[in-house]
Amino acid sequence: MQILTDLWGLSLNQTVILVAIILVLIDIFVPSEIPTHIAYTLLSALVALNVEAHALVRIIVALLTWFSLVAFHYFIWRTFIQKLVNQVIAPDRFKGGAEGLVGTGGVIRVIEGNVMVSVSGDLWPCYGTGDWVDGEPVTIISEKGGELEVGKKI
Repeated sequence: MQILTDLWGLSLNQTVILVAIILVLIDIFVPSEIPTHIAYTLLSALVALNVEAHALVRIIVALLTWFSLVAFHYFIWRTFIQKLVNQVIAPDRFKGGAEGLVGTGGVIRVIEGNVMVSVSGDLWPCYGTGDWVDGEPVTIISEKGGELEVGKKI
Protein backbone atom coordinates (compact mmCIF):
# COMPACT_ATOMS: atom_id res chain seq x y z
CA MET A 1 0.00 0.00 0.00
CA GLN A 2 2.93 2.30 0.66
CA ILE A 3 4.01 1.89 -3.00
CA LEU A 4 0.64 3.29 -4.12
CA THR A 5 1.01 6.26 -1.79
CA ASP A 6 4.58 6.92 -2.97
CA LEU A 7 3.70 6.54 -6.65
CA TRP A 8 0.29 8.19 -6.78
CA GLY A 9 0.37 10.45 -3.73
CA LEU A 10 -2.93 9.07 -2.42
CA SER A 11 -3.65 6.18 -0.09
CA LEU A 12 -5.70 3.19 -1.20
CA ASN A 13 -8.78 4.61 0.57
CA GLN A 14 -8.36 8.00 -1.10
CA THR A 15 -7.80 6.41 -4.51
CA VAL A 16 -10.93 4.24 -4.24
CA ILE A 17 -13.01 7.23 -3.16
CA LEU A 18 -11.65 9.32 -6.06
CA VAL A 19 -12.42 6.55 -8.58
CA ALA A 20 -15.93 6.14 -7.12
CA ILE A 21 -16.60 9.88 -7.42
CA ILE A 22 -15.41 9.88 -11.04
CA LEU A 23 -17.65 6.90 -11.84
CA VAL A 24 -20.69 8.57 -10.26
CA LEU A 25 -20.01 11.75 -12.25
CA ILE A 26 -19.80 9.68 -15.44
CA ASP A 27 -23.35 8.47 -14.66
CA ILE A 28 -24.62 12.03 -15.08
CA PHE A 29 -23.51 12.21 -18.71
CA VAL A 30 -23.70 8.56 -19.81
CA PRO A 31 -27.14 6.92 -19.97
CA SER A 32 -25.91 3.82 -18.13
CA GLU A 33 -25.98 3.08 -14.43
CA ILE A 34 -23.13 0.57 -14.60
CA PRO A 35 -20.41 3.08 -13.57
CA THR A 36 -22.43 4.09 -10.52
CA HIS A 37 -23.02 0.49 -9.45
CA ILE A 38 -19.29 -0.20 -9.81
CA ALA A 39 -18.64 2.86 -7.62
CA TYR A 40 -21.12 1.59 -5.00
CA THR A 41 -19.43 -1.82 -5.01
CA LEU A 42 -16.00 -0.22 -4.56
CA LEU A 43 -17.25 1.96 -1.71
CA SER A 44 -18.91 -1.03 -0.02
CA ALA A 45 -15.68 -3.02 -0.25
CA LEU A 46 -13.74 -0.06 1.13
CA VAL A 47 -16.09 0.23 4.12
CA ALA A 48 -15.77 -3.52 4.78
CA LEU A 49 -11.96 -3.38 4.59
CA ASN A 50 -11.85 -0.57 7.15
CA VAL A 51 -14.08 -2.32 9.70
CA GLU A 52 -12.08 -4.10 12.38
CA ALA A 53 -14.22 -7.21 12.83
CA HIS A 54 -14.63 -10.84 11.88
CA ALA A 55 -14.82 -11.60 8.13
CA LEU A 56 -18.53 -12.47 8.32
CA VAL A 57 -19.30 -9.14 9.97
CA ARG A 58 -17.31 -7.37 7.25
CA ILE A 59 -19.36 -9.12 4.56
CA ILE A 60 -22.61 -8.14 6.28
CA VAL A 61 -21.41 -4.54 6.61
CA ALA A 62 -20.44 -4.49 2.93
CA LEU A 63 -23.84 -5.84 1.87
CA LEU A 64 -25.73 -3.38 4.08
CA THR A 65 -23.62 -0.53 2.71
CA TRP A 66 -24.25 -1.64 -0.88
CA PHE A 67 -28.01 -1.99 -0.39
CA SER A 68 -28.12 1.41 1.32
CA LEU A 69 -26.24 3.04 -1.55
CA VAL A 70 -28.48 1.40 -4.16
CA ALA A 71 -31.61 2.51 -2.27
CA PHE A 72 -30.18 6.04 -2.08
CA HIS A 73 -29.41 5.85 -5.80
CA TYR A 74 -32.90 4.91 -6.92
CA PHE A 75 -34.98 6.90 -4.41
CA ILE A 76 -32.97 10.12 -4.15
CA TRP A 77 -30.01 10.38 -6.56
CA ARG A 78 -31.86 9.47 -9.80
CA THR A 79 -34.62 11.97 -9.02
CA PHE A 80 -32.12 14.73 -8.26
CA ILE A 81 -29.93 14.00 -11.29
CA GLN A 82 -32.93 13.69 -13.59
CA LYS A 83 -34.17 17.12 -12.49
CA LEU A 84 -30.67 18.59 -12.88
CA VAL A 85 -30.27 17.15 -16.37
CA ASN A 86 -33.79 18.26 -17.36
CA GLN A 87 -33.27 21.84 -16.20
CA VAL A 88 -29.58 22.52 -16.85
CA ILE A 89 -27.84 20.05 -19.14
CA ALA A 90 -30.45 18.77 -21.61
CA PRO A 91 -33.89 20.26 -20.98
CA ASP A 92 -35.73 17.97 -23.41
CA ARG A 93 -33.88 14.76 -22.68
CA PHE A 94 -36.14 13.05 -20.13
CA LYS A 95 -39.57 14.35 -21.00
CA GLY A 96 -42.02 11.57 -21.48
CA GLY A 97 -45.70 10.78 -21.29
CA ALA A 98 -48.11 13.67 -21.44
CA GLU A 99 -45.39 16.19 -20.47
CA GLY A 100 -43.37 15.24 -23.54
CA LEU A 101 -46.29 16.07 -25.85
CA VAL A 102 -46.36 19.81 -25.09
CA GLY A 103 -45.69 21.75 -28.27
CA THR A 104 -46.65 18.94 -30.61
CA GLY A 105 -49.72 18.67 -32.79
CA GLY A 106 -52.69 16.37 -32.59
CA VAL A 107 -56.16 15.78 -33.92
CA ILE A 108 -59.42 16.12 -31.98
CA ARG A 109 -61.43 12.91 -31.65
CA VAL A 110 -64.95 12.90 -30.25
CA ILE A 111 -65.69 9.43 -28.92
CA GLU A 112 -69.10 8.72 -27.35
CA GLY A 113 -69.45 12.41 -26.51
CA ASN A 114 -66.00 12.66 -24.91
CA VAL A 115 -63.49 15.04 -26.49
CA MET A 116 -60.01 13.50 -26.74
CA VAL A 117 -56.89 14.41 -28.65
CA SER A 118 -55.05 11.86 -30.75
CA VAL A 119 -51.27 12.29 -30.75
CA SER A 120 -49.12 9.73 -32.57
CA GLY A 121 -51.98 7.25 -32.42
CA ASP A 122 -52.56 7.62 -28.66
CA LEU A 123 -55.73 9.16 -27.22
CA TRP A 124 -55.41 11.65 -24.37
CA PRO A 125 -58.05 13.49 -22.37
CA CYS A 126 -58.00 17.17 -23.22
CA TYR A 127 -59.54 20.53 -22.49
CA GLY A 128 -59.50 23.93 -24.11
CA THR A 129 -61.69 26.80 -25.16
CA GLY A 130 -63.87 26.49 -28.21
CA ASP A 131 -66.16 24.00 -29.84
CA TRP A 132 -64.18 21.03 -31.05
CA VAL A 133 -65.05 19.14 -34.19
CA ASP A 134 -63.92 15.57 -34.81
CA GLY A 135 -60.79 15.59 -36.99
CA GLU A 136 -59.79 19.19 -36.21
CA PRO A 137 -56.01 19.70 -35.93
CA VAL A 138 -54.82 21.21 -32.63
CA THR A 139 -51.60 22.08 -30.82
CA ILE A 140 -50.88 20.82 -27.30
CA ILE A 141 -50.30 23.91 -25.13
CA SER A 142 -49.69 22.39 -21.71
CA GLU A 143 -50.22 19.34 -19.53
CA LYS A 144 -51.77 19.13 -16.09
CA GLY A 145 -52.44 15.87 -14.28
CA GLY A 146 -52.29 13.80 -17.46
CA GLU A 147 -54.82 16.02 -19.22
CA LEU A 148 -53.69 18.04 -22.21
CA GLU A 149 -54.67 21.64 -22.85
CA VAL A 150 -55.19 22.14 -26.57
CA GLY A 151 -55.59 25.16 -28.80
CA LYS A 152 -56.42 25.75 -32.43
CA LYS A 153 -53.57 24.88 -34.75
CA ILE A 154 -52.18 27.98 -36.41
